[in-house]
Amino acid sequence: MSKKQIILLSIALSVFINVSLSQVNGVDAIGITVKEMDRSLKFYTDVLGFKKISDAEYTGEEIENLLGLFGIHTRVARLQLGDEFIELTKKIGLQDNDLLISLGDIVDRGNKSKEVYEYFVNRPNSVVLMGNHERKHQNKILS
Repeated sequence: MSKKQIILLSIALSVFINVSLSQVNGVDAIGITVKEMDRSLKFYTDVLGFKKISDAEYTGEEIENLLGLFGIHTRVARLQLGDEFIELTKKIGLQDNDLLISLGDIVDRGNKSKEVYEYFVNRPNSVVLMGNHERKHQNKILS
């Protein structure tokens, strides 16, 4: 074997090993966020024929730390159809008494900056921290 052939074989082997190790070996479940859990469960079980495997509500420190959202309360249902699984997660909605904190940069981050600003101004129990974009507008660098 020539030196060039050994190098090419070495590169091919390296690529094969890297591709083989990085391949996805399987998917446990597909996650779907739903607005109304009971209605969605009825559709997936009665209409599509899924079997409900579990249905649990999550609240407390463990889920708060996992998602980085505090005071969270959510519900997850696991369904099965044949060998496939899906997980339905109830959409988390803000309540008026939930503290909403924006970590800045609510201006010039899209075409709805005014609406976002007005939402925070009019929403009870919300705080906006000044980000670098607000500071630049305040200092008339971007205005």
